[in-house]
Amino acid sequence: ELVRSLSTSLERERGSGLQEKEAAYKARAALLQDKENRLSAQAAQTEAERAKLLSLQLAIEQMSDQTGSSLEQEKARLAQEHARLDRLQRTLEGERAVMKESLQGELLRMEEEQRVRSQE
Repeated sequence: ELVRSLSTSLERERGSGLQEKEAAYKARAALLQDKENRLSAQAAQTEAERAKLLSLQLAIEQMSDQTGSSLEQEKARLAQEHARLDRLQRTLEGERAVMKESLQGELLRMEEEQRVRSQE
């Protein structure tokens, strides 16, 4: 009977040990599953952020290209406008010189006429 009692006791201990191991295993499996779920969610979030960053990078590059292109166009337009204004200034200076000569000639003619009248 002692053998039977020890055998029963030993079986209970083994069963209890197995149950404890099984419970520990299930707890670890649940923790691992929870961690895996969190890591999967983090991976999905990271991928979404990476996609957003790539999209922003592309948008910034496009804006930069457009700005650079617009800047080059504006520089070209300003260079053309500067050249036009230079030509206009030279034309006006030429017309001013012609006008000044003409006025000086007219002034000399009027002075000459006045001198001739005063001699008469």
